[in-house]
Amino acid sequence: MNKEHFSLTTEIDNLDDLPIETLINIQRLYEDNNLPDHIKFFLEKEGFNSEKLSELMSKYISNSKSSKINEKYNHKAHENQIYKVDEEITYEDKTFIYDEEKMANGMPIYTGYKAMVEKDAWIEETISNLAVYRYEGKSNAENYIKHYINKGNTKEIITLPFSEAIQIIDKFGIDTAKLHLILAVHACRQEKPWDSKFTIKGSDLITALGWHKRTDLTITEKLKKISQLAWAINCLLIQVKWIYGKSKKNKNVNQIAIETSRIWDISVKEVGKENPLTEKVDNPEEIEITVRPGLWTYSFLNEGGQIAQNALYHFSWLSESIMSIDPYHEEAALRIAMIQSIAAYRDSYITVETWLKENLNGAGTRIEKAKNCKVTRSQLKTYWDNILNTLKNVGFTVNFDPETYPEWLRPDSQAKNKRGYFDILLQARVSITPPTPTYLRERKTNPKLIQKTITGTDIKKARESAGLSLAKVADYLKIHRSTLSKKESGDRILKQDEAKEILKVISILQDS
Repeated sequence: MNKEHFSLTTEIDNLDDLPIETLINIQRLYEDNNLPDHIKFFLEKEGFNSEKLSELMSKYISNSKSSKINEKYNHKAHENQIYKVDEEITYEDKTFIYDEEKMANGMPIYTGYKAMVEKDAWIEETISNLAVYRYEGKSNAENYIKHYINKGNTKEIITLPFSEAIQIIDKFGIDTAKLHLILAVHACRQEKPWDSKFTIKGSDLITALGWHKRTDLTITEKLKKISQLAWAINCLLIQVKWIYGKSKKNKNVNQIAIETSRIWDISVKEVGKENPLTEKVDNPEEIEITVRPGLWTYSFLNEGGQIAQNALYHFSWLSESIMSIDPYHEEAALRIAMIQSIAAYRDSYITVETWLKENLNGAGTRIEKAKNCKVTRSQLKTYWDNILNTLKNVGFTVNFDPETYPEWLRPDSQAKNKRGYFDILLQARVSITPPTPTYLRERKTNPKLIQKTITGTDIKKARESAGLSLAKVADYLKIHRSTLSKKESGDRILKQDEAKEILKVISILQDS
């Protein structure tokens, strides 16, 4: 990604009022030294740094996991006050992508996606001869993420040389990338995303991948293909290096940390009749994929890995409509849709040439050919126009830079192309923004429709208003009072079912 992606125009007065997407954006820009000066000045003036931003995000997200909770109690409660909350809406039982859902989008999710769709970027390391995909830090190339290929069906880490790894790399592509993002959605559904395993049925993945409408494969063939995709993803390793700080013994030397793990730990169970010759299920009737995020989630963190819960708390939104894009005829549109769903810096204006080169295989060659061939120029412009129309049809917002992208050049224009249009098109700038989650759209149009999540502060205010001590409430709940105190202060995650139970207890004790 080039620096065009790293922009932030939001004016801020109070970090507590910012949406989580903006906090994530601020944090990334802060760590890459790309934060606009006026925002950096505000942060430093208010005593914020990257670590405090991480803590703020962690509290924000832990208090916002459930999307439609209604607080209907008075903080200045009078005697006999009853506290009521509406039932929490959860998606834990769903095994498909629904409308727009949370998706883990930390940097390893991003680079894992890139490693799957940019197969030509894999190279052979000079010394080790291992196959590697490398992503360097924007502000410091010494910080990096590398992806390697692990030998399949082994518990230990056994990295493969390029000559062997290429057989697995060849299995990567847009379908493995889609499955990778679906796993990132399911990770976000877990209470402890960094420490929970989950199981998905292959029949549900057929729908989630958008394969239910495919007629070129039987159900059995689709299940076998999903099994192969899962196996390939299970072979993808991630190695992370970051500067940990100055050595205590020698302040001129940086301490570093390097960790290698699978990006996902996956097992596949195939259900069906056994072939007595191969002792395998050749034609599965169902498969079950059990997944746990790799151990990188414990330590790939801000501030050198100090806050374990943050690794899978970076999130964006994946739309069900994206899965309907045909990957075989509209792969570039699908790749743009997927990468923009991951990226927190997705609102930037980017040139058409950059969009094409980053998301269309062989774009550089096609562009050069188009410069010398009238027919190819016309075909490439039509292809680009179709990309934009496809994205609009699945809910993306396309904004054209009025200074560089004239109206006569845009997809819906009936005007004839002017001389030199292709060079103008390549440098024209456009932003492509994913669909806004439904509840966020509702909040913009009618804030009263959105019900407030119960926070630890709310619990504390309700308890103090009822004249109850920490000890009394904690004793009734049969937990230690320090545990309740930490939930009130935000130092410990407060789940919404817990919050509702605590409010009920406060109401009971107040009435007694």
